[in-house]
Amino acid sequence: MTVQNYQAKNMLKIGKTALLMLLFITIFALAIARSSALVSREITIVDRLQEDQSMSESVAILISNNTDKVFGITLPDIARNIVANGQNMTQNNINISLNCTNCDIKLSYEMDNVVNWETNGYVFYRTLHFPNNPESLRYVIYLPSGYTVNSTNATPMIVPNPTDILTDGSHIMIEWAEKNPQLPKQYYIKFQGPESVEAAKGLLAEDIGNPIFILICLAIIIIGGVLGYYIRHRTIKMIKEKPAKIVKQIIQHVIPSSLLSPDEKTILSLLKKKDAKNNPVNQKEIGKELNWSKSKVSAVLSNLYYKKIIDREKFGRNYKVKLIKDVGEEQ
Repeated sequence: MTVQNYQAKNMLKIGKTALLMLLFITIFALAIARSSALVSREITIVDRLQEDQSMSESVAILISNNTDKVFGITLPDIARNIVANGQNMTQNNINISLNCTNCDIKLSYEMDNVVNWETNGYVFYRTLHFPNNPESLRYVIYLPSGYTVNSTNATPMIVPNPTDILTDGSHIMIEWAEKNPQLPKQYYIKFQGPESVEAAKGLLAEDIGNPIFILICLAIIIIGGVLGYYIRHRTIKMIKEKPAKIVKQIIQHVIPSSLLSPDEKTILSLLKKKDAKNNPVNQKEIGKELNWSKSKVSAVLSNLYYKKIIDREKFGRNYKVKLIKDVGEEQ
């Protein structure tokens, strides 16, 4: 298969996926618009991306001022394992009885081929649109277990900027939470799997044996040494002349604990106890201390690394973890 044929096939696949998602969004919007008096108070959408490029989605809608007896919606043909308000559905045409003024509607289903491969990573994008903008919208995307946000180039990897990036111990979660959102809005994520990391290691191994690569590394070491001496000299001078300013800069590098998940706080507490700022801790040792699996430790540390709270350095077949920012309670 030629490169042109492959690209054309890939673009056709992406276009088909986008069309199906757009069809679902349009039908979903029409279903909500059936009653002009209906108000969508809260909408929560949770997408769980899978390694086979499929997705499981759950939707929770809280509506008020309802006068309809039935909530009708037609899902795309690719939707499967459909459950509506606790009942399994055999067809994609769904009608939910409403004997309420303020109603809760819950849907869940699965869809295949919603994740696409592009250069250096996987891509997932979604457009959300409702005819009556909800008072509150929460959208959460779970990456597959062991996958991380792509950081191989300067292109934005998450659009728009998320409200938070969390982890449940095995998955990285990207969350957007907004009051009175302005829709429609497109969400985009580019991420990478374990195989991308291994490929990068292979390329690095090839480069290490290249003489030009060795010369470049030597040049970087020399330049780094000169810059390090200069920065150290300037820092000593600033401490003598403007200690208050230095203290202010240090305070700005303290991360509020409210921005961290419980698992992140647990690891950071251990790193602080072991003085990981001055003595980096072996990643395997963290797993033993906390009695966590390797995948859980790796997922939590990846999230902390993305937030620039820790740094990791390859050490044999493992990593040394260094704490580079402090965590403090909000005042």
